[in-house]
Amino acid sequence: GLVFSWLVPILRRLSLQLFLFQVLADPGQQ
Repeated sequence: GLVFSWLVPILRRLSLQLFLFQVLADPGQQ
């Protein structure tokens, strides 16, 4: 319960940053 309250936002943030990084790193793969 308490773990997910801070773990979920962190995972969402990391996944979003990784997604943006991949898009910016490989603009030709869109």
